[in-house]
Amino acid sequence: MSKICVLVKVALCLVCFCICCPLAEAQQKNRKKNSDEPYMHISLESPLWLSNPNTLDNSHKAGFGFRAHFPIKASPWNFLIGFSQYNYGQHVNLIDISDSNTIEGNEGTITFKEGTYLLKYASLPLGLVFDKKFWSASFDMQFLFNINQAEVHNEGFSLHFGTEDFEDFDKDKLNKFNSALTFSFAGKLPLGERWTIYAEPEFQYLMKPVFKGGIDEVRRSNIFLKLGLRHLIQLPDTEAESAR
Repeated sequence: MSKICVLVKVALCLVCFCICCPLAEAQQKNRKKNSDEPYMHISLESPLWLSNPNTLDNSHKAGFGFRAHFPIKASPWNFLIGFSQYNYGQHVNLIDISDSNTIEGNEGTITFKEGTYLLKYASLPLGLVFDKKFWSASFDMQFLFNINQAEVHNEGFSLHFGTEDFEDFDKDKLNKFNSALTFSFAGKLPLGERWTIYAEPEFQYLMKPVFKGGIDEVRRSNIFLKLGLRHLIQLPDTEAESAR
């Protein structure tokens, strides 16, 4: 039954592709006739995790975002700006409440409570996009700002035997600002003259660890899948209006 469902979905995709291709060709011809008219693209997207960020819940819900593409002199190159929110999942923080530094000897009991909080960042990307009819590739620099999240604690206390040190992951140890290099490749399916849906795998590399001093094991190399909807907006031609 599952194989039949897959075949049905593939068939529907092929039908959509065959319907949309002629529309895309007409759109492209119309664009060439009016290549001097300024325009921009606005995209709404939802990134999903393809890799494991190595946090508590290994979240696959990476956030949301929007982007704007501005063509550079009617060429395939576009200037990219936007906003995204990335969720790196829950992180564990062990809070020592027994003053373990006063314990002497090789054995002892350290009492702590466990807290969790969400690693969430706001991202401002700046970059370039090489944009074609059915695909695009982009390279950009992202500026990431940590969004403070409430920490939730367990009701009961846990016991840890031994006097070995453990690292607490207090939110004050987070790098509040980070940056990342990203590269992505998108496959696009035009829907009419102005709308396009796309799927875009994106590789992201954080320039700094999530925590100061690299005490954490949250991965700096990440892969997302962005699913989005793009809309073409015609801009007013100020030069043509001034010429009148």
